[in-house]
Amino acid sequence: MRGAVSRRVLMVAYHFPPCGEVSGTLRTLSMARGLRGAGWDPIILVPTLAAYPRRDASLMPETEFAGRVFRAFALDAKRHLGLFGHYPARLARPDRWASWRFAGVRLGLELIRRFQPEAIWSTYPIASAHGIAVRLQSRSGLPWVADFRDPMLYDAKSGDDGRSGLIELERRIVRQASACVFVTECARECYQKRYAGLSRTSFEHIPNGYDESVLLARRAVAGEHGGTRTGCLRLLHSGALYPEGRSPKSLFRVLAALRAAGGLAPHSVQVILRGSLDAGEQRDYAALLRSHDLADVVRFAPALPRAEALHEQLEVDGLLLLQGSRFNAQIPAKVYEYLGLGKPIFALTDPRGETARVLSSGPAATVTDAANTTEAAARLGEFLRRVATARGQPLPAPPPHHARSEGARRLAALLERIARSEP
Repeated sequence: MRGAVSRRVLMVAYHFPPCGEVSGTLRTLSMARGLRGAGWDPIILVPTLAAYPRRDASLMPETEFAGRVFRAFALDAKRHLGLFGHYPARLARPDRWASWRFAGVRLGLELIRRFQPEAIWSTYPIASAHGIAVRLQSRSGLPWVADFRDPMLYDAKSGDDGRSGLIELERRIVRQASACVFVTECARECYQKRYAGLSRTSFEHIPNGYDESVLLARRAVAGEHGGTRTGCLRLLHSGALYPEGRSPKSLFRVLAALRAAGGLAPHSVQVILRGSLDAGEQRDYAALLRSHDLADVVRFAPALPRAEALHEQLEVDGLLLLQGSRFNAQIPAKVYEYLGLGKPIFALTDPRGETARVLSSGPAATVTDAANTTEAAARLGEFLRRVATARGQPLPAPPPHHARSEGARRLAALLERIARSEP
């Protein structure tokens, strides 16, 4: 329910329904919903629909924020301004959607005059959203929360023109924002040290979490069937993989080692990589799978709409997570979704990273280092035996402290604080 009096906040984000990049979209959406429940009236500035490479209309009812979502003209440099996937780098600084900065600033100023918000909130990883907010804050003087999520840069040393532009943007953000928010404590500490001389800006930690759709999916699947499942064990990785830091090669090596040790009988396990790789990448990995004698174990599958993806994650026997050491300061939003679903998790990740820390606090996760293939294969064998034994057992309750609603509550409190403290 809304409070008796709604205070307005202007939210600037690339990710908002029906954008099909689910993890970023759900953070913006959950914050908007949580702020509305805490007595704030979100005015949401986002790009036009053409900016989104993929859309998922199931993420939000079309009328939920009727009259509160405003779209600024935007193009994707790769799809709209490129030729055969190539486009001038200057058209994609700070990102491929840089074109929406111009219309975004004009529309944002109009919304500030019309709705008189008490604060601005903008969110990364599409840096142009912060670029818009920089200009809106300069023109309006409003307090501003810059939601970095993860670090924009892991160091502040100049490099090529594109990197230099990001460094300057980051410095302007930290100089102007009333608060900078990060989803891990490690990232927050990194920025607090990097900009120790800027006493005006506070550096805050508001983690990601699972959203209400996870709980709805749990209830729906629980009502459909019961009893013990049979057949081969099914493990699922749902979401993006890429060559640096989240390559499936480490998983293939572990599976091959387990098979060589006699722990992976034919047709006993199926690994599904859902929506992770394009056709070219699938062809490249298919040859690798054949060389490891894993063609009968691993299959690639196309992306699904959000509701169907959650249903599948609840139907399989275990969930897979791949996170290389270069991302030790990050925690994928998928981690919290997995924890909310309650299914057993097998994570190939650096035990020293933030992802391992969060997963190790829960009862259902096996965390092992992909760098030690032999040990990881043994741990996977143990995981498969445990999963087979646990088939048909009730899922553990979702941890309430990992819900996105908790993050929205913390953001509402932060907005209250900066709105009171700013002149």
